[in-house]
Amino acid sequence: RTSLNLANLGLKLLPREIATLPKLKELLLADNQLVSLPHEIGMLKTLTLLDLSRNRIEQLPWQLGKLAALQTLKLAGNPLTTFPESLRIACGNRDAIQF
Repeated sequence: RTSLNLANLGLKLLPREIATLPKLKELLLADNQLVSLPHEIGMLKTLTLLDLSRNRIEQLPWQLGKLAALQTLKLAGNPLTTFPESLRIACGNRDAIQF
């Protein structure tokens, strides 16, 4: 498994350069201070797990809907105000999104 654990580091932003990891399968970003995600996150085509639990994210970029391999998206503990329709469609009936 190709995994990157950046949980609990006090991160306020995720660099755009995350897109340079095209084989990444798991990205763990829980317990940080992220308020947004770069649009480049949509380039992580092999990502199966994205853990954004307990951050400060209010809006998700529509590019998350491009993550066709995504099986689990953890969002608990974020003050989300909107949810991209592209992500809702991409997830279909899967129980992929965990609030």
